[in-house]
Amino acid sequence: MSSKSDELEKKLEAMRATRAQAEETQYEADLEARIELEVEHGTIAAVKVSRFSPGQPTHAYLRTPTGPEYKRYKDQIHRAVDRKSVPAQQDAIDLLARTCWVYPAGDEAQKAMLAAFPGLLTPLFTAASSLAEGKAVEEGKS
Repeated sequence: MSSKSDELEKKLEAMRATRAQAEETQYEADLEARIELEVEHGTIAAVKVSRFSPGQPTHAYLRTPTGPEYKRYKDQIHRAVDRKSVPAQQDAIDLLARTCWVYPAGDEAQKAMLAAFPGLLTPLFTAASSLAEGKAVEEGKS
């Protein structure tokens, strides 16, 4: 390898180490927030983002939807299916995800996270729905 290649490899290693440290620091802040949210809401769900984005959380956290919130989702989704409206179905899905999303808190922080991870509402919905519905257990297992 040339000295230029060696120099570039070292530079890349240093960049990766700095990024890994920033990610670890953010993850620690996210865990502190999770502890507070679990005290406030009980069981919560975590959605880990696909990659580290500086300035963004490493996880989004959701609380369990209330009975009326989940009923609203079910009513909206049934109406949308009856009308064969895919956009209305997506609106119902997005509304449940946004309703239960508690971290990061606030519209601006959530908009910024969605800008960095535009598909995030899908796994948020899945997590919120799982919290509301429970989990099937195979026979003979608990």
